[in-house]
Amino acid sequence: MSACAQCLARQGTLCGALDEETRARLLAMAHAEEHAAGRWLVQPGAAADAVFILRAGHAHVARLTHEGKRQILAFLFPGDFFAFTYEQRYAYGAWAATDVALCRLARHQLEGLVTTTPALERRIRVQVTRQLDSVQELVFTLGRKTALERVASFLWYLDYRQRKLGRPGAMTDIPMSRADIADFLGLTSESVSRALTRLRSEGLISLPAADQVGILDMPRLRSIGVVEAEPVPEQPPG
Repeated sequence: MSACAQCLARQGTLCGALDEETRARLLAMAHAEEHAAGRWLVQPGAAADAVFILRAGHAHVARLTHEGKRQILAFLFPGDFFAFTYEQRYAYGAWAATDVALCRLARHQLEGLVTTTPALERRIRVQVTRQLDSVQELVFTLGRKTALERVASFLWYLDYRQRKLGRPGAMTDIPMSRADIADFLGLTSESVSRALTRLRSEGLISLPAADQVGILDMPRLRSIGVVEAEPVPEQPPG
């Protein structure tokens, strides 16, 4: 179990719900893979025969129009599982934003394990529900928030995700480009940069480097970003 014990995804959306025995069964059916940045991990339109757990690195879920315009729908962090669908083909793709390590699970094997593992079934149900919440929040963000509000809520989101992963230190990494952030928030790269500059000038954040941000006033940042509350921690079954 040494591979699991050292894995960043151990406390993630699937593995974190499992006891050691079930985690060992999951590991036995998983195929470890590593991929370089700048490629599709899940190709849109391909047969939906596998599910993935991101072990290290960062990726995003996206869809392209016929004209090549991109909408990023979610950012993936270590511990996230993705490409779980009941369609026969993937409608959306997953792109490696950095070098990544992941576990590939045959869809039919995972579905078989779910039917015999109540804790895993519950964890997937919780995560699918939270993905729906995230989609609804994205719709609200794109439809009603200003550029400043969108960027403020996004910085809270980055900080929240990294705190849940046990980030060592006060700084929050920005592991995606300004263009990626813009394609997620429905903005231009210039609008993202202007919003960051304004938040810094107002004393809410620091920007020591292009890929790092320090949150100096979280209550004000959440207020500007219209962030009502953090997700309720999942409770173990009683």
